[in-house]
Amino acid sequence: MTTELATQLASKLNSKVWTGGDNVRIYLDPVTAMKLAGYYIETFKGSSRISSARFQGSKVSNNIATMIFSSLRDGIWYDVKADEVVLKYPGDRKVRGEVADIRFNAEEKIQEIAKTL
Repeated sequence: MTTELATQLASKLNSKVWTGGDNVRIYLDPVTAMKLAGYYIETFKGSSRISSARFQGSKVSNNIATMIFSSLRDGIWYDVKADEVVLKYPGDRKVRGEVADIRFNAEEKIQEIAKTL
């Protein structure tokens, strides 16, 4: 994927592109990553604090949603060259499974969107 296509993809994801050397990354906002993975997230107005969260119709406690959000805030990006989503931090033990699922599901969704460009 070219840098131009990566920029178009980032625009669709409401994200930012970073380039350095041969690397091209699209940095994802934690809420965007969670939404790509199928979470429904509401935040308090003017804040990134989660006011409610649902996954596949089921309520997710604000505590768990916040732990997931915090894990993703430490760094989640789409590596254009490797065609994969990368996590800087796997998350707290209590939410590692959820964070890994978000990485996998977000990666699939991004790859689907990229095919439309």
